[in-house]
Amino acid sequence: MKKILLLCSIWMWAGMGYAQVTPSSGTPRPQHTLNAHLRPSVHQPAPLAPSVAVRTSAPDQSRLALRPLAGDQYQLDSMIYSEYTFDEPVDSMAQFKYTYQYDDQGRVVKALDYLWEDVSWTPQQRVDYLYNAGGQLSQKTVYYFDVEQLDWIGSDQYIYTYNAAGDTTQINTKGWFETYWLDVYRYAYAYDANGKATYSTRYQWNEESWMKSDSLSHQYDAQGHLQEATTYYSADGTTWELSSRYIYTYTAAGQLEEYAEYDWEEGAWSPFARIVSSYDAQGRAVEQINYTTDSETDAWLENYRMVSQFAANGTRTSSTYYTWDGEAWTEAEQETFQYQPAASELVPQYPFWLAPLWRETASTTGGNTAWLASSLDYIWDADIPDWAKASRVDFYYSSPTVSSSPTVDAGRFRLYPNPAAGQVQLDLSQAELNGRAYTLALRTITGQALRQWTQRGPLAQLSVAGLSRGVYLLEVTLPEGRFHKRLVVE
Repeated sequence: MKKILLLCSIWMWAGMGYAQVTPSSGTPRPQHTLNAHLRPSVHQPAPLAPSVAVRTSAPDQSRLALRPLAGDQYQLDSMIYSEYTFDEPVDSMAQFKYTYQYDDQGRVVKALDYLWEDVSWTPQQRVDYLYNAGGQLSQKTVYYFDVEQLDWIGSDQYIYTYNAAGDTTQINTKGWFETYWLDVYRYAYAYDANGKATYSTRYQWNEESWMKSDSLSHQYDAQGHLQEATTYYSADGTTWELSSRYIYTYTAAGQLEEYAEYDWEEGAWSPFARIVSSYDAQGRAVEQINYTTDSETDAWLENYRMVSQFAANGTRTSSTYYTWDGEAWTEAEQETFQYQPAASELVPQYPFWLAPLWRETASTTGGNTAWLASSLDYIWDADIPDWAKASRVDFYYSSPTVSSSPTVDAGRFRLYPNPAAGQVQLDLSQAELNGRAYTLALRTITGQALRQWTQRGPLAQLSVAGLSRGVYLLEVTLPEGRFHKRLVVE
């Protein structure tokens, strides 16, 4: 199944205009992939494969075709991935949360991943982004959250270099080792006169020097489409050996029609995988069939099929996935997409960790009038038989003018006693209030506001008398941003 997902992702990349495989120097944008729990880690450079070459515009944009863009008119504040329990098919349970922070140029400067644990979100990973004077991504640093130390610990770091044309020429990756960053990999890129990537090479640091690891070459047709790609590996760190080969063919309209992968075995190319796609009159991919091979004859065998439905305005409404049982196609999974109409709608303060949100429903200059608000995944349950809800992803947006407040480091401030049964005191003496007012809100763990008031001065008191035992959240909105404190009432 992982191989199938990878091949489908490869096809989507190529079908959406990424077939030239040029590492992008654009601004990172939040990842919109729908199967959030299956998404590639935002901090890992993609492997050297022709359709997933390293891109500096991480987080990944591979699913942006599902939602038209309106430039910097709106920003994705967060996305929540939820799973449905089979004994409670109506309600879903939150599993993961991904939030994003932007600078005044609309660029992502921080991305945080959370895991839902019992009654609260637990931070898992943080990615910080830095940019050079030209607005290109210059450094990306990844941290993981240590639940014992209650602190962020370094994990990976990526440093980017560009040529005069703005193409990525080198990416150095480092890993955190106790107290310092240690070299791990170096990626080098070469381009032709048209700015298309011709070679991508990865080197590995062996404590003394850089050694060859793997490489990828690209060839293009007269129209500039990626026609062939070949991968190499080095067993000894000095010489190259053939590994895999990828062949691409296109329709007269320039759409990717067929993708085939071959492995180098015993001095010859052996077929491994293939995807064939069909398009409607509007150029939309309505069917994609994945093939594997017969191990004895090398003949292509049907394996996996995806059929997509579209609305009149061109937005994809559903995708149904089938598996081949040797005689016929059998339904396996289904994914549906819901959109909002062409109007902006203020939604309540939910989730509680964000400012009042604008769900993205604005029309674009290109005439698109629908924006993805949520997606639902289904799995075929043969026992019913019917489609059973499996997972859901909700997307929350805001205009940059009303974007979420910056996250404040809550560790600078004290909330005590905690747990509490009577009076609770919040110490904000380390905040630069300068006499300015700030807002406090006591919320349930689901985000419902129980009390909300304005306060001045660095010390604030709160009575929890009369509250039921359990976990609550104290939301503090300062002039410099917002943070939450977990409060346990006994």
